[in-house]
Amino acid sequence: MRNAVLIGLVLALSPLATVAQEVPTRGQRPRHEAAQERRAELEQQFHRQFVARAAESMALSNAQQQRLHQVIHTGAEARRELARESRQLRGEIMQAVRAQDTPMATYQRLLDQTSAMREQEHALARREDAALAEFLDPRQHAMFLVMRMQMMDQVRGMRGGRQAPGTGPGRP
Repeated sequence: MRNAVLIGLVLALSPLATVAQEVPTRGQRPRHEAAQERRAELEQQFHRQFVARAAESMALSNAQQQRLHQVIHTGAEARRELARESRQLRGEIMQAVRAQDTPMATYQRLLDQTSAMREQEHALARREDAALAEFLDPRQHAMFLVMRMQMMDQVRGMRGGRQAPGTGPGRP
């Protein structure tokens, strides 16, 4: 569990690594590309460890474990894209609010895009739930959701510089 927390911390802080970029010398990759590759590697390792813990806790077969890994991997890719789009949209909204001459139609377009993005997030959750229901029984599905919520609480706690409820020294 401590390895998972460490990996979660690295994932939470890795965007900061891209801020300190160096100009690459001839034949070198830019530092941010290397950081992105490292983040992807850590994310894959984190997902494998999470699936292994979930598989053990839920007594999953190898086939179920492989399918769980695929659902998590596919969902993570979709969430990364939604997060990228969300950051871009937030920037546009902030820019519109700062400008005194932003037309009302622009605000409405941005609000419509925000609603559409929320619907995409809900649709992704529904697809994941449907995919999980294909190979997990209801108890396993519920156990998975609890494990995922706990993991996300820990990641949020690390990103915010605070501990998530129920975590901390001496806690698993």
